[in-house]
Amino acid sequence: MEVPLVSVIIPTYNYNNYIIEAINSVLGQTYPQDKIEIIVVDDGSTDNTFAVLKNLIDENIIRYFFQENKGKANATFNAIKRCTGKYIFNLDADDYFFEDKITAYVKAFETDNEIVHVGTAAKVLYQNKNILVTEKLPKDVLGKPLHGKWLLHRFYSSNMFFGGGTTYAAKASAL
Repeated sequence: MEVPLVSVIIPTYNYNNYIIEAINSVLGQTYPQDKIEIIVVDDGSTDNTFAVLKNLIDENIIRYFFQENKGKANATFNAIKRCTGKYIFNLDADDYFFEDKITAYVKAFETDNEIVHVGTAAKVLYQNKNILVTEKLPKDVLGKPLHGKWLLHRFYSSNMFFGGGTTYAAKASAL
């Protein structure tokens, strides 16, 4: 089976102190590096984000796009439009991926062609990387495909909102 190309999008605004760690977490994945594209959309940063990323841009390690400040949602949609991967991973510029994240998510996607979204609970860490909180999910949703109205009802009736953008990936064709 051919290994699919994946896209990792990183919308950023004034995260020059964190974005290199985020990108390095993608570069340190167990997934084949030649099957990962990294797209950074800078939402009008006024810090030195560009300078911090310049070497990665020059070496074609990342694709970098600067836009006038229009908000994170706009930067995210701008990044999605530029993706060429089969699956799209969102990575907030102040977060990072554990080293097997992409491999695990692609494996989940590839088990069933109808899966269009994969997500996990988040681990919230201190800056020194000591685990602060690991989100707990109800047992009735663990390891199961979740669908449509049941999913929405389950989320809203129990205030079950977990993770953030970094905990999710989507099949590009579903977006």
